[in-house]
This record gives sequence, C-alpha cells and structure tokens, in this order.
Amino acid sequence: GETGGGNVLIGGDYRGEGTVPNALRTYVSSTTNISADAIDSGDGGRVIIWSDEATGFYGDISARGGRRFGNGGFSEISSPEVLVFEGLADLFAPNGTSGTLLLDPQDITISDRDNTSGVDDRVSDSALSILQEDNNFDRPDIDVNKFFLESIRGDIRLEATNNINVETGLNFFLAPQVSFIADADNDGEGNFTMEQPLGGFNIEISAANVRLGGVFFNGNLGVADNQSLTIRADGRVDTSDIGGNIFGGTGFGNFEDGGTIEISTRNPTADGIN
Repeated sequence: GETGGGNVLIGGDYRGEGTVPNALRTYVSSTTNISADAIDSGDGGRVIIWSDEATGFYGDISARGGRRFGNGGFSEISSPEVLVFEGLADLFAPNGTSGTLLLDPQDITISDRDNTSGVDDRVSDSALSILQEDNNFDRPDIDVNKFFLESIRGDIRLEATNNINVETGLNFFLAPQVSFIADADNDGEGNFTMEQPLGGFNIEISAANVRLGGVFFNGNLGVADNQSLTIRADGRVDTSDIGGNIFGGTGFGNFEDGGTIEISTRNPTADGIN
C-alpha cells in the first residue's frame, strides 16, 4: 500500500491464535515472494507463516517501511513442532525503525547446513517432506540456517519454549538487535548454549541457564556507541571454562557513550555467574 503495508496470513495468525483456521503443515517455496511493503509512507505490514505441525520456509518476505517515513513491519514464521528456516526477510525502514522477525517454535538449533548438504536429513525433497502426511518427524530439533539469519534486514527474535542451541564451531554476526529467548514459557526447562563467541550490536539472551563463549561487538562501523549486552538467567551464566570474554567497541570492555552490559541471575549461590 502507498501509505502502509497490509496483512498476509498463511496457515494461521500470530502464534496460531485468533479466528483464522490453522494449517497442520505449511510449505513456502524458494520461488515465493510475499510483499507487505509501505511504498511511499507509513509502516510495513504484517506477515504470518504458521502451522500446527511442520513449517518449511524457503521464500522471501518484504515488509519495508515507506521510502519517505515509517517503520519496518513484523513477520512471524513458526510452528510449535517442526520449523525449517532457509528464507529471507526484509523489514528495513529507510527513514524509520527496522521491523522484527520472530521465530518461536519449541526448540531451535542454529546450523550452517544448507539445501545441498541437507538442512535436515529428513528434507531431501523439502515440499514432500513437510507436506507428506505419513512422515514421522519424531519431534526433531528446529533447524535455522545461520547464513539466512545474517541476511535478515531487521531485528531478530528467536524464542523457544525449551532450548536454543548453536552448533559447535559456528560463528556469526547479527545486527542491529537480536534476542535469544529460551525457556519462553518460564517453566525452568530451557537453556541457551553457544560454545563460541557471538557477534552483534545489541544482544539479549534469556534462559534458565546460559552457556556462552563470549561476545564481540564491531566498533569499526561507527555504531559502537550505545551498544548493549543483556544476559539474564534463572540459574547459571557460564563462560569461564570456555574462555568467554566480552569485547566492546575497539577493545576489551570499551563501551563508549552509554553502552551497557547487564549480566544477572536469580541463582542465590555464589557461582551463579562465572
């Protein structure tokens, strides 16, 4: 729309709630382009891709803010059971605030496996695997491809009812704002685990327990000021045995002009933060 983007609902509404009927399985191909842009002015629209059992997303979503003014839109791509994410989302606003991409299944595993090597051993023919009724998924980990995450234009929110795991040896840099929310249902069963350092501009991590190999911020792009790192855990925050350091700005612990670090835990023991 010239003065604002509209709504696109495929397979259901936000978090599978509301009055829109939910699909059991949803597949969006790599040749699919979904647009809810604000063209001249106004905010980008809202795009929901949902299923109750299995979602495979390989397409492109655009929900940009207007070229003169307006903020980026919102997109949720998810399923409470199986989610394979190998797509792109453009939620940028040239004269406003970027929008947000939400992935919120049960568990999330971030990997660098692609279609040629198999994002998932079950997905040789992605459409058939997602849509085939007698396919037994056996409640696998959720696969999110790190290359596509790095290509997202907008804020990223990864929200898992249980665990968020990043494959060992995998490094990536996400901007401008990324949130990793494990144990989203607050039942005490959900950890965030990443053995290597995580890169970004503004990073939020929340989980029952956090294990992280450090954090680094890029201070060479002129945006080091006012960066933030927030880590909150109900139990333990652990970086010590994997050599985790925090590098901000252009050197260790250099947060200029209001940059902040907050690391907290509700664990009453002395080793709650390590």
